Amino acid sequence: MTGGRQSNNSYLFVSIASAVLAAGMWALVPYQVDKPVAMFGFGSQGLDPKAFPYLVTAAWFLVSLWNVVEAVRSKEQGEAQSRVTVSVLITVVVSFAYALLLEPLGFVSSSALVVAGLALFFGARDWMPILICALGVPGVVFYVFTRLLHVSLPPFPSWLVGGV
Repeated sequence: MTGGRQSNNSYLFVSIASAVLAAGMWALVPYQVDKPVAMFGFGSQGLDPKAFPYLVTAAWFLVSLWNVVEAVRSKEQGEAQSRVTVSVLITVVVSFAYALLLEPLGFVSSSALVVAGLALFFGARDWMPILICALGVPGVVFYVFTRLLHVSLPPFPSWLVGGV
């Protein structure tokens, strides 16, 4: 087996594993996302808390299926494929770190760190666009989710904004 063919088989295996993992996450959403607390006999009037996890896992599954199709059709060889694999692995590691930092640092702070870190990793070097994206995008997303959609996100940590 040549190096390119073996790399393509690895890509196919990872793509299939990702699709299976996404399907498993889809099945776990009802057991992992709690219903909002009813106050005064009325439930939450915002977006159902399960909607966003379902959307993300559906998109994840579709992208994984697309990757399976591309792996079957692809003739990509060696070094280019290994760079893609390293980039994907770094992104996965950063995503897990983001999940761990989300509660202690809050949504905007941890999202800003992730956006800036990944932008630097993928080659961005101009600081102004990095800062605008790292602070602006999480800020807008936080506003839309908390104010317009009435979905709770972890706020800034109290030690950062002068709380207890």
